[in-house]
Amino acid sequence: MESTQLENTRARRVSHVATGDIIRTHKARARVRSATGVTLRTTFSAAALLQDLESHDAVLAAALQRLAALEADPETDELTLVAARHEVLIRKMRIAGQFERG
Repeated sequence: MESTQLENTRARRVSHVATGDIIRTHKARARVRSATGVTLRTTFSAAALLQDLESHDAVLAAALQRLAALEADPETDELTLVAARHEVLIRKMRIAGQFERG
């Protein structure tokens, strides 16, 4: 019986400490929240990292070059431009997906 009471006391203490840590972390994050509810530091870091990943992606660079060449050509039809823009968008989405997965 005594060991059960001791275990319950320890469990409550650990739970209280963990809850206190979570609350302190939440309060610290709340101080730097932006209007969107995301911390400015996290938003900046994620955006900067994603931009860096996109700038070093050879497939995306090639797709952007093709799109620029097609947009510069006055004889390019709209369907071809849409396909090229779609290729760029899909590649950016894949890069973002890799970023989210880690």
